[in-house]
Amino acid sequence: TMKTTEVYGNSVRFERGLELIKEGKVFLSRENPYRAIVKGKEVNYPVNIAAQTCPCEDHRRHPDLLCKHIQAATTARKIQTGEIVIPYEVKN
Repeated sequence: TMKTTEVYGNSVRFERGLELIKEGKVFLSRENPYRAIVKGKEVNYPVNIAAQTCPCEDHRRHPDLLCKHIQAATTARKIQTGEIVIPYEVKN
């Protein structure tokens, strides 16, 4: 069973991931459907969507949770493939 903090932690990160998409900070690789770059404040984060990995501090500290960068990249890919539809405009 999942702990409440895991579910809450993931949902908060999911919301933050959506913000990154809305802000146009998620760049999906054209060559590899499982790679993306998520622009951070100071550095860009290469995300492996298939492996669900990201080099950010949050993901290193909480590998059981999906950081906002992984959430953003995964959601952006699902939007691109039509797996999910979101009712707002994306800037990039």
